[in-house]
Amino acid sequence: MKKNVIRLMQSASIALVTLFLISNVATVSAAQAGPSFSAPVNLSGTSNAIYPAVASSGLYIYVVWTEGSGGIFIQTSSNGGTTWSGPMRISNTGTAHQYPVIAANGSGVYVAWAQYTSGNLHITFARSTNYGASFSTPVQIDGQPASGFSITPYVAASGEGVYVVFSTATTDSFLVSSSNYGATFSAPMTISAKTCSGKCHEPQVYAFGSSAYAVSDGSKGVLLTHNYGVTWSRVAFPSGCCASEPWIAAYGNNVLAGGETKTNTSVINIAYSNDAGATWHIVHNFQGSINAWAPMPMVYGNDFYIPWRTDPGSSNSQEYVAVSTNAGSTWTLHTIGLADKDNEWPFYTYAYQSEAFIMWAYQPSPGVWYPVVSYTTDNGATWSTPDNLGTTSASHIVPEQDTATGSMVGSGATIFTAWQTPGSNIYFSSGTA
Repeated sequence: MKKNVIRLMQSASIALVTLFLISNVATVSAAQAGPSFSAPVNLSGTSNAIYPAVASSGLYIYVVWTEGSGGIFIQTSSNGGTTWSGPMRISNTGTAHQYPVIAANGSGVYVAWAQYTSGNLHITFARSTNYGASFSTPVQIDGQPASGFSITPYVAASGEGVYVVFSTATTDSFLVSSSNYGATFSAPMTISAKTCSGKCHEPQVYAFGSSAYAVSDGSKGVLLTHNYGVTWSRVAFPSGCCASEPWIAAYGNNVLAGGETKTNTSVINIAYSNDAGATWHIVHNFQGSINAWAPMPMVYGNDFYIPWRTDPGSSNSQEYVAVSTNAGSTWTLHTIGLADKDNEWPFYTYAYQSEAFIMWAYQPSPGVWYPVVSYTTDNGATWSTPDNLGTTSASHIVPEQDTATGSMVGSGATIFTAWQTPGSNIYFSSGTA
């Protein structure tokens, strides 16, 4: 594997700062019919399964979760979720296993998690090269000493590139990358070029083609590669984005990032690039009101989607999505949540051609939460009334937590969802346009 090289792009990159006005504010459209979802299926079959994550590669679907000291488990379907392999443990047992994440590409399946080793949490990785039929022996990939501490991994994969990001006790966020399908990984590199002062948590990474883009709290920019991680560059965001809990997505040369400003006056700021991250535009104070959190961007062609929620933990909480169909030049804002309900932060956004899906949870009554999806078939012009996936009391979703308890991916016009129930089971449902 070639040595990774980091080049600091400062004078070479020109940040373009622009201020856009939202051209329209729309309410949720009941005229848009929702997708048809399958009946929820219990994949875990236990009462100790938490923190699901789902990935897909064509009709191969993978759902991973943790059972704590019982280990990391995965279920595989080769036919879009119609039938399943049965739970398979891919880790050892006896120590805590936390926060599993998963990515799939071709026949490759890549799983990372935080696991106690020598008394401290470290990022552990296992891969499959045969569509999940078997997995490699888990290895520690965070490059931290035994006395170190690593947590909250995220993983992305495209082609031969596999990328894992995580946070450490030093308050930095790091990235390790592989250009040989996860067989070996680079030494860890910091995502931020700046001194973090305790603010570089919440790392995220997104891969498309030979490119990958990584961000974190406090990074104020993106760490990027265009050659499967052989070399890396850092490019700064324009001032004002996206320093707190950023997320990022890409399609072709279009890249979209969003962040929040935190506190009860938090607003959503968005940065986007039309040249594969070389230069950036910014949308300031996107929502136009306060207490907005958790932007979750997605890109398909020139269509940009970025949902978020407002007023966490109250009946005033609402779910919004901003849409651009011209690669960020103009935007419309849509209200898609349930009125007078506590709408949770979005779990994920998926887009394909003229369609897009957004998954989150809401509280219809005290102590009850539903996993829901809203959907568009017309490039975001109208959105469906949120569709409840947890149609039985056993398949409701666990109350809102700081860690995601729902997950969604897609393949073509079909989406695949998984979520954790109050009884600590993992349920699955798929939907088609």
